[in-house]
Amino acid sequence: MSTKNKWSFQDKVIGVLKEMDARGDFSTIVHLPTGAGKTRVAIRFIKDMAVKEDVKFLWLTDSIDLLCQSISRFEPKDSTIKGIGKFQLVCGSQTEKYKSIGISEIEADTNIIFASPRTLRKIRETDIKQFRTWVSCNKLYIIYDEAHHIGADSAIDVFRSI
Repeated sequence: MSTKNKWSFQDKVIGVLKEMDARGDFSTIVHLPTGAGKTRVAIRFIKDMAVKEDVKFLWLTDSIDLLCQSISRFEPKDSTIKGIGKFQLVCGSQTEKYKSIGISEIEADTNIIFASPRTLRKIRETDIKQFRTWVSCNKLYIIYDEAHHIGADSAIDVFRSI
């Protein structure tokens, strides 16, 4: 069986996401079995949408290990991701592989932020100008990897703050 046919359902999912996006603001959950490529679908969707003007991406997941794993899937070079632009990892823990910053260090020209809801929860507790400046763009796409945690108070606080 060819790889193209094996993963063709991912192309269909991305096509549906693009159709939904073309109709305007949308919210959806992509539900696929373990190992079916949800992260791969999200990365391809982001790369396709990154060509639009003034769009930004917020990639959420619940642990530093998952954040680093997600970043590595984009194959970054220094602080940029080919086809997307500048990225920043916002979390309270330092990593060996990627520079981690606090919310107040977010730069307005960053194209994609990787963060945990627990870290970003602070934006609801204090009005952090850097995040407010970053989030004011034409369109913000939020990807919550491992969305089974989406009902957590910290995730709800982030969504209410945006």
